[in-house]
Amino acid sequence: MPTSLYPLLDTLQLFYDTKACLLICTQESCKFALSNGPSQVVAHLRDKHNVPTEARKGLHRLLKSLSPTLLDPNKAPLPADGSARHDKLQVYEGFACLDCPFRTISIQLMRRHQSSPPEDCSSGVSHTRAVCRRDLDQQFECVYLQTWTTGSTRKYWIIKQGGSIVRQVDSSAVQAHLRSVLTREFNRGKLPNEMTAAPPVAPADTTAFALQTPWLERTGWD
Repeated sequence: MPTSLYPLLDTLQLFYDTKACLLICTQESCKFALSNGPSQVVAHLRDKHNVPTEARKGLHRLLKSLSPTLLDPNKAPLPADGSARHDKLQVYEGFACLDCPFRTISIQLMRRHQSSPPEDCSSGVSHTRAVCRRDLDQQFECVYLQTWTTGSTRKYWIIKQGGSIVRQVDSSAVQAHLRSVLTREFNRGKLPNEMTAAPPVAPADTTAFALQTPWLERTGWD
């Protein structure tokens, strides 16, 4: 049942996703699913968006009458990886482990996950020897992510953008990380007075390609 049948929800910038059984706040500062409790939804609009009482009139009763009943977004099933973008949710630049379902929008958390993988992660990195950043970078892919919720416990799924689930690396944080990896590789085995603060400059097309992927062996500076 389309949201247009609920003009009050439209006015309050709420979207009733009948397929997922979730209520999404579509305001730019949110774009995530709200609690399935009517009182919590009312409090969200009042406290976060300063929606006056008169504008919220009838909302509590409407939410209780929705069918199918709203689900708890923290327990709602996630769409399959490779799903189309949900146009009511925020899109995040993120990273996906190639050996388990771990996804994150933090490259630091991904490196931590790769260096000390949990038991349910069948990482191909051997931990019987010292692990270098190059090994770690070969165990994740850059992707676009979406989530129903907000906060530290949120879970992500991978979406397809432009016909692909792989994201070109244009994040400044990832570019800085890749440059630091290249510099370490270039300085490996050199004396302190021979080290440089940056890797040698490669042709422009090579540099652009290097910064579009986390796989160090594609850079040409092995």
